[in-house]
Amino acid sequence: MRTPLALAATLAAACAGSARQSAVQPAPANCRPVDSAAGLWRATIFIDGTRVGDHLAVRREQVEPESFELTDPEPPGLAALRPEAIDLLQFSRGPEVETTLGLCPGYVAWLITTKRSR
Repeated sequence: MRTPLALAATLAAACAGSARQSAVQPAPANCRPVDSAAGLWRATIFIDGTRVGDHLAVRREQVEPESFELTDPEPPGLAALRPEAIDLLQFSRGPEVETTLGLCPGYVAWLITTKRSR
């Protein structure tokens, strides 16, 4: 789990430049089940603070450092992103992330920062 300072920096980067996002977002009403013990994970993807994909199936690739692989088809916003345009990809999860970003319980936030956004 990330330290509170690292979590705050991650969330600040995810929300930077998005006037539509407030400090606390409500969780979506159509949440899908997550069972990490069975390997069933779900993700929400943000690119430069904008939500581009939600309720996506993912699998945990690695425990330390924690990383995830998308198993659902890429949402259009992610599919259109050139790999060389990505500056940083972070995975965050936990109650603080769910509350701040409006994620469903147990979901993983993929926080992608592009080179041109800085």
